[in-house]
Amino acid sequence: MTAICGCEFPVNGALLTEVFPFEPHEICDEENVASVIWKETPAGEAAAVRCPRNASGLILRRCVLDEEGIAYWTSPTYIKCVSIDYRNIQMMTREHLSKAQRGLIGEGVSEVLQNLVEISQDGTSYSGDLLSTFDVLRNMTEIFRRAYYSPTGGDVQKSYLQFELTVSLPDFSSQSFVQIISNILMEDNRDKWEEAQLVGPNAKDLFRLVEDFIDVIGFRMKDFQDSYQVTENLVLSIQKLPANAAKDISFPMKGWRSVVDWARSAEDKVTVSKSILSTGVSETDDSAVFVVGTVLYRNLGGILSLQ
Repeated sequence: MTAICGCEFPVNGALLTEVFPFEPHEICDEENVASVIWKETPAGEAAAVRCPRNASGLILRRCVLDEEGIAYWTSPTYIKCVSIDYRNIQMMTREHLSKAQRGLIGEGVSEVLQNLVEISQDGTSYSGDLLSTFDVLRNMTEIFRRAYYSPTGGDVQKSYLQFELTVSLPDFSSQSFVQIISNILMEDNRDKWEEAQLVGPNAKDLFRLVEDFIDVIGFRMKDFQDSYQVTENLVLSIQKLPANAAKDISFPMKGWRSVVDWARSAEDKVTVSKSILSTGVSETDDSAVFVVGTVLYRNLGGILSLQ
């Protein structure tokens, strides 16, 4: 058997592709695993088959050489497989973002977020579902960033770019966004995260995603307003404070409502001195504000790496 190595050499002004033969021990034999047939593949290449019927994309499996130069199959990866429900939400979010980028008014953003909350509560079927969810949350943050309507803490049944919501934007978006993050950090998704991190997000990416969301939501909150969200896998606080009224911040704060047991007993405590928040602004200047976001994760270190 021969295979093309992909190497091109110039000869008399033309490019020639060199062909190298593979020895039998450098080829992974055809395998039938779980009703999936993996065809004979040379080392260094990947075989691909269609994802199951409930998903779009391809399952990939590489043929590699061991230390003795013998070819063997690696485990199949489902990074390119995205369940139909997740794919539909991803496509709808991209459509909403496209409209927002063009300054158009759309409807249904709240429903998209709520749908993702519901399907992510049941876990993910493939690592591609996690990558799809990350894409949705990034795009949602950009949609919110481009909005010009700033709801107040008392807004009820008002619209955000004419997206009909039943609560104010900070409350609704925080609840849905944080719940989705909590859902994808469930222990049941641990093996999916191990695979997704081969090409996708790590802990730093998650921190950046949450930070961008806090920035967008925080600056749409009224001064002295706070948003406090408690879920199974993380607790998030967003506070908006005038710079001339800065105060020490402790998190988690004793007496705050609905503090889950793992957060109440967590050794990780955060204290931010008001001196750190000092900007030298005049006490009469009420235009400068701080948005402080604090997040406590239950199990992040055991699921996502920093690299």
